[in-house]
Amino acid sequence: MKSLIFNLLLILIFTGEIFSQKKLVLQPDAQKGKDAVVWYVTNQNRHSDVANKNFGSDKDFKSMAWTFQGDFGEKKSLIEFDLRRLPKNSHITSAYLSLFANKESNDAGKKGHEYIYVNSNECLLQRIIEPWDENRVTWNTQPKITHENEVLIHKSEYPYQDYENIDVTQLVRDELRKPKESFGFMMSVKEAKKYNCLIFSSSDNPNPELHPKLVINYTTGKNKNSHFEKKRSDKYIVIIYNEKGEEIKRVKGAASFDKISGLESGTYHYNLMKNNHIISAGKFIIY
Repeated sequence: MKSLIFNLLLILIFTGEIFSQKKLVLQPDAQKGKDAVVWYVTNQNRHSDVANKNFGSDKDFKSMAWTFQGDFGEKKSLIEFDLRRLPKNSHITSAYLSLFANKESNDAGKKGHEYIYVNSNECLLQRIIEPWDENRVTWNTQPKITHENEVLIHKSEYPYQDYENIDVTQLVRDELRKPKESFGFMMSVKEAKKYNCLIFSSSDNPNPELHPKLVINYTTGKNKNSHFEKKRSDKYIVIIYNEKGEEIKRVKGAASFDKISGLESGTYHYNLMKNNHIISAGKFIIY
């Protein structure tokens, strides 16, 4: 973190790097989308051993703990977006996942989101750390996940609620940071107790407007020049502010920039001062 902050401030204050904010919108259809449902039920004989069956073309993207003909079962959903369109030098500023209710679903006779006998149908969105095949994955072969930076999807307020702009910024950053351990997300109920569910549309839904959508905001930069050595002087002071405009750090001279290594991830503003006069101002982001 120290070297990242050090280099970032050098670039922003002393080299005049220009960062351009860009947006990538991913909402693939059945041909390009990758999502699947996996499930099990306690009485496998009655339900044709669904734990070993693939449901890669399910029109739902759902998580549920329910009963099926009286037998308890659980369903989870997996999804992976293709991030290869992001430039290699991308820095993710924000990422939001939108999931849209499937009003046509009739899973287990249940339409829409609901929770009965439990206090909530909250779900978890977690990063998948093993490869999986949309057309082969089953409950018994489902890939492993990690709890690192998992996202809580809050309980529903009504049956056909769309969940727009779920903040998955850190999960997407983790995907870029650990590409060999990142293969999309898994959604599952937080508590596997009957009856609770969230039922959205998958990329296989015939309505393209209902497909899961991931919006990624990112920056890239082009270095214009470098005059750091010319500015290496204790006459320069950098005052750093948080988003509320509160001063949180003063750094004297370029040689002391490593002193700001205690800052957490976020957006900060700065004033570059010389002889008590502002000669430059701007903002920087710590990832």
